This record gives sequence, structure tokens and C-alpha cells, in this order.
Amino acid sequence: MIGLPLFVLQRYGLALDGALAIGFRYLPGVIVGPWLNYTTRRISPKIVASTATAGIAIVALLIPATNQLWQVHPLSVILGIFTTVDVPTRLAMRSWVTSRGTEQRLNSLIVTTERIAITVGPLLAASIGVFAGVEGNFSLQALLAAPAILTLLFVPRPTHSGEPRPYDKRRRAP
Repeated sequence: MIGLPLFVLQRYGLALDGALAIGFRYLPGVIVGPWLNYTTRRISPKIVASTATAGIAIVALLIPATNQLWQVHPLSVILGIFTTVDVPTRLAMRSWVTSRGTEQRLNSLIVTTERIAITVGPLLAASIGVFAGVEGNFSLQALLAAPAILTLLFVPRPTHSGEPRPYDKRRRAP
């Protein structure tokens, strides 16, 4: 979320508390990231990624509603938890959209698309910030969560995979 540092700097200035608000976002990934990996192996990545995206959208709407910096701290931690879960589940879903033999080509296409988004994202956030204010970034992110969730939920289960996932109800015969 590019808007968080911009929001903290604009509303509260640069100070230790502001830096902590931004840094708290990364704390859950370090502390509970390995434990949350259990979730991505046991529950459908579609459901986990959709839930995490919805959680990120809710936090995106709540951050501009804060009026004191201490309120940003717990929201930043919650955002970090959702982001920690969101990224690995989306990576796990890559195998759902690639066919055997095309993994390298399609994976490079997916990575290229992600890199473009990483590059264009800050430029887009700055443009939105100029026209709609920093708070506009949060509203737009929350608004874009709906099509993202629908896209995640409608990704079809691959037919090329013979191995059941740990979260599948069916099991292969020995």
C-alpha cells in the first residue's frame, strides 16, 4: 500500500511515531509469516487471497478515518497480517493458471506483469494524490478490491493437475 507512507507524512509529519506506523506493516511478516504459511497449505488459496484482499480494502478505508497517529499503528499491523497472507496465496495460485510445459514462459509473463504494476503503482498513486488527495488512494484501492476478489474467486481449478491439494476433500487411492 503506497498510500500509507504518504498519508502518515502528510497528516502526522516525519517523526519516530510516523516511522513506526509505517514499519509496523512489515512486522507481522517477520513474526507470524512462517505460521501463516500453514493457512496457505491447508485452505484454498482462492478463499485466503479473497479474504485477505477484502481485509486490505477494509483497512484502506479505515486509515483515512483516523485522527490520531496511534490509531494508524494497529491498522498498520492488521494490514501487514493481510499482506503477509495475500502474497503467498497469489503465488500458490500461479500453478492454477499454467499448463504443464508452459510454466517457465507463463511464469515469466506473470512476473513481468507484476513488475510493471510495481513500477506504475507509485506513479499512479502520485497522480491520484495530486487530483484526489492522499485519501483518494485508499478509496480507489478499496474500490478496486471488488473486481480483484471476483477475479480471484472465478479462477478455475486446473484440470491438468492429478495431485490433490491438501485442502481438497477428495483423496487419491493408494
